[in-house]
Amino acid sequence: MSSTVSTISQSNSALMKKPLANSSLGDKPLANSYMVCSTVRSGSTLLCKTLAQLKGCGQPTEYFHRHTIQQLSLYNDPEKFLSYCEDIFQHSLINNGTFGLKMHRRQLEDFFTLARQVPQLKTYSDKAILDAIFPGLTFVYLRREDGVAQAVSAALATQTGRWEKPAKGEH
Repeated sequence: MSSTVSTISQSNSALMKKPLANSSLGDKPLANSYMVCSTVRSGSTLLCKTLAQLKGCGQPTEYFHRHTIQQLSLYNDPEKFLSYCEDIFQHSLINNGTFGLKMHRRQLEDFFTLARQVPQLKTYSDKAILDAIFPGLTFVYLRREDGVAQAVSAALATQTGRWEKPAKGEH
């Protein structure tokens, strides 16, 4: 499998009150954040697991997966959404203030829907919401070069329900 990774850094130039970035996160301030943006079957899980094992890269995962959002009943509850964001920052930040997450397009759309439930964010643009919640955000775009193999892999994963290869020794 061959994938292409590119990064685009986005400066935090928004002049707005930051409802989360300025909040108290204990002794681990949120200084830098990155988002792995990808499509299914692009190698994003492997990339994020590798980043999680490296010191200084945070714990990038799909914090805003639709199943998680539904399980935690985050829709129509802005306070619960903000509390969940605080919780993931508290538990996922590493000592250098780095926070990582992974989102596919649909997850990002769900995230914006949730964020716009918060009265202060209701009229913000997508970029302004990202700036407000994730300061110093850098995007990491990952795409698989062989689109046919990706489509076949996605079809097989959908049919079998197996989205990851088991680790050695697991069945």
